[in-house]
Order: sequence, then structure tokens, then C-alpha cells
Amino acid sequence: MTIDPQNLPIIAVSPVQAAKLLGIDARHIANAVRSQELPAHKRGQAVRVTLRQLEQWIESWPHPKRRQRKEADNAS
Repeated sequence: MTIDPQNLPIIAVSPVQAAKLLGIDARHIANAVRSQELPAHKRGQAVRVTLRQLEQWIESWPHPKRRQRKEADNAS
């Protein structure tokens, strides 16, 4: 049996690819990886983030309406 890498699903991406997927600056991804807020796998110089970890990280972000409400409460 031969495995064709072109037919395999993507399960991990580089920090730059993750940033492009999310439409954010790559520095946000790099900072999250550095602070271990976003788990990453390192092999030599290569850093990869699984799509599952990326999704969990996104879900941990505060909801904009909740954040606005919290900021309003703190201002009072």
C-alpha cells in the first residue's frame, strides 16, 4: 500500500499558516506559542500547531460582547 501525501488531510500548520487562516498577525501566534497559551509541537526549527489545538485556542478567546460588558462593568 502506498500513501499519497497529497490525499492526506491537513492536521497541523505552521504558525504563519495558522495566522493566515485566522486573519491575524503571525506575532500573535508566536506569542501564544511562546507563552504556552497555544500548545505547539517542535521538531528542530519547525513548529507546528494542530488544527484541533488551534480550534481550542480560538474557543478560549473571550466573546466580544462579554468582553465589552466586562469592560463597561469595570468602568463603573
